Amino acid sequence: MQGKKPYVYGGRSFSSLKELGEYLKRVINFGHRVVGARFFDDVLADVVVDRHYRWRHRGVRPTSFCFIENDVDDGRTWCDSLAGEFPGWGWQRFSYRKCLHTRDPTMEQEFTRMCRERWVCTWRPHLRERLGHQCAFPGCRGRATDVDHVSPQHDEIVARCWAILPAHEREAWWHVLLYEDCSERHLVLMDGHPVTEEYDRVTRAGTYQALCKDHHYATTSSRKH
Repeated sequence: MQGKKPYVYGGRSFSSLKELGEYLKRVINFGHRVVGARFFDDVLADVVVDRHYRWRHRGVRPTSFCFIENDVDDGRTWCDSLAGEFPGWGWQRFSYRKCLHTRDPTMEQEFTRMCRERWVCTWRPHLRERLGHQCAFPGCRGRATDVDHVSPQHDEIVARCWAILPAHEREAWWHVLLYEDCSERHLVLMDGHPVTEEYDRVTRAGTYQALCKDHHYATTSSRKH
């Protein structure tokens, strides 16, 4: 049986996507690079132009990389993002992890991400204050760090909202993700949109508990079995 062909980028061979991913993590060096300081790597540049779902069809290879700050009100849940300088497009944020997927993301997956960010930015901080700071798991005296959906589960809320999003809007939002300049525009659930209003309504009516990290993980894992 013939072995799998290696992944070849930037003149280097990698036996698996896992090996390629480990190399990219070392090159990108999350948490240690200075925001705004440029760097470059041929492997990373080749991977982006060959595998990233937004850039593969354009054939535009980044000429430089750096971390750029995110605006506090743009919907992102992190302070800075990895970005590439793409000829004709300027600086564009991107996720290297999406280059390692064997399949391109779908609009439904991106919608789930949008809902998760709505939860993290809008709802979780409020509920953490309301629920207090002690883990609600029986016998645990640890400090609560997470808010757990008791009923309904978050994926149930997402599915309910996805079902009412019209097909033409799904296509329009996907077009934004694929073809428009997303350097500053981050696709989020917009205030006043019927889907956002439904997400907020169902979330507001839900029940929750404050849990420590370990018991949140154990609780959510048990629901999957």
